[in-house]
Amino acid sequence: MIMFINIVAKQPPVVVMHGIMDTKESMNNIIQYLKDVTPDLYVLNCEVGNGYMDSIFMDVYSAVKEVTNCIVNDPNLMDGFIILGYSQGGYLLRSYLENRTDSQPKVLRFITLTSPLAGYFCGVKSACPNIPGLPDFVNDLIADFEYTDFVQNLITGAGYWRNPYQLPAYLDYQTHLSLLDNQAEFNQQYKKNFLEPDKFILFG
Repeated sequence: MIMFINIVAKQPPVVVMHGIMDTKESMNNIIQYLKDVTPDLYVLNCEVGNGYMDSIFMDVYSAVKEVTNCIVNDPNLMDGFIILGYSQGGYLLRSYLENRTDSQPKVLRFITLTSPLAGYFCGVKSACPNIPGLPDFVNDLIADFEYTDFVQNLITGAGYWRNPYQLPAYLDYQTHLSLLDNQAEFNQQYKKNFLEPDKFILFG
């Protein structure tokens, strides 16, 4: 944690983003660490929808839109900011970075904590945790319909679900992650934006 604080000390504003099955309150301890070292640091703590449930049951495009609105509506970020994303929050902020237009605040540095930037998969070597609020049989069915509109529009994490045993389907469906990675189709703007931050610092 000391190393992390040194990285962001005396820096521009920081945007923090919580992970899946969580709310923005979960980032309060990290924010306090930052402010203990840099009391005048401006930190924006973004939320996806209503928090916990929307961090699970919101399609990834809508979740990214929520994060984007949080950022562009804050005038304190107009000169650029540092990203600090935890878990799914880091993935959503990566999407902001790559989709950012010239009129939107620039990402100066990119920091994530255990974020699924290269995708997420479970169920073969390790068991998947059940999604809260869904019956067991529904959780079991989700894996069978992972690359369908139904699942992709139901669960945020489906947008970065990368099944190594179903890569043709993963690419054919053009999931959110395959587009960000420029695998499904090439987008020069994604590449240009991705190269803008001065540092990428990935923990975990």
